[in-house]
Amino acid sequence: RLRYTLHPREGLILYTVGYEDGGRVRPVLYRASLSEMVVPYGDPGPTWFFRNAFDAGEYNIGRSANALERLTDAPNNAVFRDVIFNDDKGRPLEAPRALAIYERDGGLLWKHFDFDSGHNESRRARELVLSWIATVGNYEYGFNWVFRQDGTLEMEALLTGIMQPKGVKSTAVSGNP
Repeated sequence: RLRYTLHPREGLILYTVGYEDGGRVRPVLYRASLSEMVVPYGDPGPTWFFRNAFDAGEYNIGRSANALERLTDAPNNAVFRDVIFNDDKGRPLEAPRALAIYERDGGLLWKHFDFDSGHNESRRARELVLSWIATVGNYEYGFNWVFRQDGTLEMEALLTGIMQPKGVKSTAVSGNP
């Protein structure tokens, strides 16, 4: 069991995650989110030093959520959810298909082969994924919260977009012909 929201600053937040055990919900975590993300370019030059963005807080990464597309951003079995934020003046700002929820194959869950009988037992795993993608500048950041059948929870970060190159002076490397 879980609750979730797509927050304008932090993006996807999970609340009160738990699992049922004998009719009782056992808590796993109270709140989980991306509190901040920094992309340090590490160049102190006068035309580049300002490129050290705190992407979550400075850019409101949640409000930068993309409209997800079936079969490219998420599989065919995904359920998409629209999100409504407030703009800077408090008016509603709709983000269509900003969140995808789906199951995917999780690889081998368990396997045992009995040498005496030649009997094989194996099971495929399933994973529940809550997914969203934000565009900040020329980069896309994807975030997947992945719930696994073995009880583990993981956040995957997917990085893509258009690289922003910078020209530099050429230098000779000593010791190489």
